[in-house]
Amino acid sequence: MCPEDGSLENDETCDLAITIPYMLEYTDGDGCECCEVACEVCAKTLGVYELDTRCVADQYDLSFTQCFEEALMLAGNDIATYHFSYKNEGSGKCRLPMDSEQAQADCSTSKTGWTTFSLAPSCIPMECQGVYFEKAEEKKQCVNQSKVKIVSTEEECAYEAWAQGGSRFSFFSKSDQCWVPSDDCDGENIQTPNQKANKWDVYDVMECMEAVDEGDCSLTGVAVESGYKCKKQQNNGNMSVDECAALAAELEQEFFSMKNAKKCYLPTKNGVPKGDGTNYCVNNKIEDSNYDVYMVATQCD
Repeated sequence: MCPEDGSLENDETCDLAITIPYMLEYTDGDGCECCEVACEVCAKTLGVYELDTRCVADQYDLSFTQCFEEALMLAGNDIATYHFSYKNEGSGKCRLPMDSEQAQADCSTSKTGWTTFSLAPSCIPMECQGVYFEKAEEKKQCVNQSKVKIVSTEEECAYEAWAQGGSRFSFFSKSDQCWVPSDDCDGENIQTPNQKANKWDVYDVMECMEAVDEGDCSLTGVAVESGYKCKKQQNNGNMSVDECAALAAELEQEFFSMKNAKKCYLPTKNGVPKGDGTNYCVNNKIEDSNYDVYMVATQCD
């Protein structure tokens, strides 16, 4: 009879940084009921391995999201790190080694414009897998940008921008168009479109971070603009900065203002949020010495 799972707690068979142990039960050729400790990969973490290189492997016409998904399947539960390569010059090109052994040996060939990515085993809890995105500028677009024809969603566009080394992208929602900038897409490199501005938005792209134990964290506000208030705002009464931050977060807003650090003002009208607050509290803030603009932040012990 196999021992209880609790017996695995002090077992040293597995590298706990990248795998978790479990009891494998099977019947051998002699009919014996056997048990042994086996190791299972917790998850695969996406990262950039090396720029201007590519794998010696079969090439496919795929978007980065499709390439990533195929790579995850090929990597499987192998303890070794898996590598794959990708480039996008109008259309996506993906190179996928057949297994981790080939990926380890044949993914460092120099080739300008390509990037080799890694899928490394890890047991560190992450907020998400890969990258995530959030709206940064409403009714705006990047100035120097190129259309990516092979994707049609914001998530796919976020991966394309990240795969090309970018941190922002524009998305035209009217016809689901993805546009990736060739520069920082900030300051002078961002503009209001001449036509159909309400269909354009600029998004930030960020790599997934380690997950934080929410039990040790709380919401607070960090002052980002002293002597300013939101252009359009609603008085939500007397409360602390932390309480106002919690209310803003509940309404999916990232910014708010406080009057004399006592009264909470949110960029809302009749309780309806006006975006995430960036437009009214940052881009179009109004000078007023009695106010300060805050950003919602997480505070952990």
